[in-house]
Amino acid sequence: MYRALIEPYKQTAFRYLAMAETLLEARFHDGAAFHIYHAYESIICSALLKRQPYSRPPFPHLTKLERFKQVFAQEREMIAISTQLSYRLHAIRNRVLYPELRELSTVIMPAVAVSEKQVRGYLSNVKQFVNLLISRLKL
Repeated sequence: MYRALIEPYKQTAFRYLAMAETLLEARFHDGAAFHIYHAYESIICSALLKRQPYSRPPFPHLTKLERFKQVFAQEREMIAISTQLSYRLHAIRNRVLYPELRELSTVIMPAVAVSEKQVRGYLSNVKQFVNLLISRLKL
């Protein structure tokens, strides 16, 4: 039933990557980071639906990422890249959404939680990962 979502999830990933690029051009790298994360999650969902259809997509963020590692355990390159991206992107996901209070008086704003250079690197890495999954899995 949910196989019909393979292409929409892939298109959603592309749309989030385009939004990230637009936000980077407008110098909103924190917003771009959030969209990069969601592009990554969307392509993961597309891949999961392609390989192992299920009755509904796993909704919690970490559940999607863990399910991907289980389903594609034999695909060492994809898992290695995914593990690295999951670690980096999940670590910044909330930091680019909300101000963070440290040491009772220090506030870290989303725009300084991650650098523009880091976000550009994440964008490049996620684009490569998206292309890898599309190529390998014929998404």
